[in-house]
Amino acid sequence: MAIGNNRIIKEEDRRSLRALAYYLAYGLVSAALLLFYCWEQQQVIDYGYKIEELRRQRRLLSEINRSLALERDTLRSPQRIDGYARQNLGLIDPTIDQVIFGGAAAAKEAVPPVGRLPKLRPAGNRTHKRVKPENERGS
Repeated sequence: MAIGNNRIIKEEDRRSLRALAYYLAYGLVSAALLLFYCWEQQQVIDYGYKIEELRRQRRLLSEINRSLALERDTLRSPQRIDGYARQNLGLIDPTIDQVIFGGAAAAKEAVPPVGRLPKLRPAGNRTHKRVKPENERGS
């Protein structure tokens, strides 16, 4: 004789369904938090590598900047410019009659005629009166 279980009706246990739903929600939230933590740690590591790369680039650029500043100062050196002008451009020191003081307007007065030099006053003593050249004096 066999016992027939066909007539047994299984009742839904609302407490166990509710507990299952809570455990499932807790597991999902825990998994989401764990994934977020792993992602955040990966971001920290990535940014650490990026920061180190930027520091390396900064050191390299600082070194390049120092070498370029040294090269600029070397190229601006008056001795180097003078040597380059004499060797490559064939320039020489100007003669006294080629020198113009005070611009183009004063070029006529820059080189006085021979024998007629204006009187100069001492540079440090300002108590002297200005001596007018002979061509400015009223005769």
